Amino acid sequence: MRKTLLRLSGMIILMALAGSHILAQPFPNSGDHSVCQGATEPYGVVNTPGSSYAWQITPITTGNGTIVGMGNIINVIWTNVGTCTLRVTETNSLGCAGPPVTILITVHPIPNVLATPSSLIICSPGTTGISLTSVVPGTTFTWTVTESPLGSISGFAAGNGNLIAQTLSNTTPSPATVTYTITPEANGCVGLPINVVVTVNPTPIAVATPALQTLCSNGTTAIGLSSTAAATTYTWTSAVTPPGSVTGASAGTGNLISQVLLNATAGSGVVTYTISSIANGCSGIPISAVVTVNPRPIPMITGLTPVCLNTTGSMYTTGTGMTNYNWNVVGGIITAGIGTNNIEVTWNTAGPGSVSVTYTDANGCNPAVPTSFPVLVHPLPLPTITGPAPVCVNSTANIYITETGMTSYLWVLTGGTITAGNITNAITVTWDVAGNQSVNVLCTDPNGCVPTSPTVYPVLVNPIPVTNGIFHN
Repeated sequence: MRKTLLRLSGMIILMALAGSHILAQPFPNSGDHSVCQGATEPYGVVNTPGSSYAWQITPITTGNGTIVGMGNIINVIWTNVGTCTLRVTETNSLGCAGPPVTILITVHPIPNVLATPSSLIICSPGTTGISLTSVVPGTTFTWTVTESPLGSISGFAAGNGNLIAQTLSNTTPSPATVTYTITPEANGCVGLPINVVVTVNPTPIAVATPALQTLCSNGTTAIGLSSTAAATTYTWTSAVTPPGSVTGASAGTGNLISQVLLNATAGSGVVTYTISSIANGCSGIPISAVVTVNPRPIPMITGLTPVCLNTTGSMYTTGTGMTNYNWNVVGGIITAGIGTNNIEVTWNTAGPGSVSVTYTDANGCNPAVPTSFPVLVHPLPLPTITGPAPVCVNSTANIYITETGMTSYLWVLTGGTITAGNITNAITVTWDVAGNQSVNVLCTDPNGCVPTSPTVYPVLVNPIPVTNGIFHN
């Protein structure tokens, strides 16, 4: 193009000079000439006043063109690729023709450019592999490059060659493009540029929040999945260590891993979720989220059972080294040790009772349900007494009876003397003192329970009359 402009400028100068009848060389170059197909090129000879000039193009191969103008300066539109001759014959004012002057013209084709592929989608960071070819041998290629949005992509540069191989990185969360504008050139002829658009999709960088989680058995995971790339989708697989220690883990999809995990073993189990991410066809590097599932404790309770009603200081114990001990008693009250692993209980209600406990173990886990320790609370015996009442003072062989089948019978009298059966369920009494007297008894029943207080059996001991003698006449 620059050569054509120079020639046109020279032609204008030549015409001006010819008009003023100054003989000068019309253009700076002479001899054979290479041109581009479709170009319009000026040609001329030194003008001789009164002469006429006949121009002619003669193809050698397939080169040809169209002559525009007449006189000592013409233009040629070169239409056909190949070689030809351009000849001019001058005839002077006397009608005499001089010898023809001929130059060789080579008409070069305008090169094209073929990009393979013509467009491209890659994942960041990805390398372009755009091959450049042309039907015109010897074609060279140069390119410029622009990005959209501005500042979204790094790694591109203008260049030359027959392969565009550049590593492009998208620093945004959305797809961005790079446009390569490629221009071919051969034999000084520049072809039409083409554009190759490369779409650079961001590769997702997945994040699991939290990446490490500790649960108690029957706890629910809450692992949120996010990414640096918009519209990212997630899939995951799960693996359990030791195998079989945790149930409830499964593969899935979505942006939240929410699963109820159960550990029925005595030790910790681990679930590893391997998470894959994909956005706009680009796969990120898989990441892992690890969940430790601790078993829930099962407290053990040791202590007294059965017990007697109103028993105090009954001690119940569970494991040491825990926190947040929480005891509950049915049928009694805790009198000491609240908040510790050892309590004392007073049993105040007869019948089936219980002691239950929960706590927090070293892993921060609580029992699924409280451990309950059944306690049978026996009622206290209530002895009954049967025997003579009222009686007379100094009466003997008075028998008082209470229930059989007991042990540790303890009889106490007021106003009388036990003469037989002191440690049995039947005693014999002699009443020594008149007045309101009593028979009292304590005993231990087969459950080992003792009444809170003795049973009191009142006996009225009547005085005997005092006769002052027998009087007669």
